[in-house]
Amino acid sequence: MAAGGSATDVIDLTQAQDDDDEDEDLEYYGRFKTSVVGIRYYTGIVNMREMVVLEREPDNPYDRNAIRVDNVVGDKVGHIARE
Repeated sequence: MAAGGSATDVIDLTQAQDDDDEDEDLEYYGRFKTSVVGIRYYTGIVNMREMVVLEREPDNPYDRNAIRVDNVVGDKVGHIARE
């Protein structure tokens, strides 16, 4: 728990966090149904029908066309299944 915070603090994860990270604008392009693979290797958690962030990983050593899946707090969940 952060200093000055309480156990009942609420964090709105739908709002952009103003950190010192890159200044990215995220855009919603649509939706589709797919499978996320590799979830046992990462600590991120995502539920069915939850919005996620997809990011290409051209430097991925296993697949240069890999698409990374992150949850709304930025934790890596896995990758889109290669089909």
